[in-house]
Amino acid sequence: MTSSHKGGGGLGVGTLVSILVVVIIGMALLPTIIGSTDSGVSNLSLGGYDSAATLLGLLPLFFVIGILVMVVLSAVEKTRHL
Repeated sequence: MTSSHKGGGGLGVGTLVSILVVVIIGMALLPTIIGSTDSGVSNLSLGGYDSAATLLGLLPLFFVIGILVMVVLSAVEKTRHL
């Protein structure tokens, strides 16, 4: 049985480099996101919006989870046809 998948498959050097670049840029942006959300959380807490402050405090966690999901899904997509 032949496969309709074209190309070499697997995780090539270009794919690994592009995933690494996305992770490095995402982690470089993380301190900025944390600083912005911290100031927003403190402002919301002072205004009495505690539930909104709690949800805003979770934003860096969701950002990191999104980066991890992107890495896993791109690795699975590239190795699915092996």
